[in-house]
Amino acid sequence: MAVALGTILALLSLKGENRRPALGFFHGLTGLAGFLVFLLAARGGEAGQAAFFATLATALLLLALSCGPFIPLLSRRAPRMSGAALVLHACAAVTGFVVFLAWTSLK
Repeated sequence: MAVALGTILALLSLKGENRRPALGFFHGLTGLAGFLVFLLAARGGEAGQAAFFATLATALLLLALSCGPFIPLLSRRAPRMSGAALVLHACAAVTGFVVFLAWTSLK
């Protein structure tokens, strides 16, 4: 759900319609909920590649979650910093999701 909402927000932003605070807030809530569910699923006695992928996905998704709230906060005061936060958020989120999918394929 968070990935789909993030894609919608990205497409709206590319069209110039980036003033959707409710959609952004819901995107953040679903991302946080998904991250917490992933943490519950990933805790366990894994070893080898599965543990590496779980750790890497956790770090990347946590980075995306920590950058996300700064995007709307910076958009009015420092648009360039907001763009940098958006790029960092998107890259970390997409990479973290791909690593998460790789982790699920190892289980």
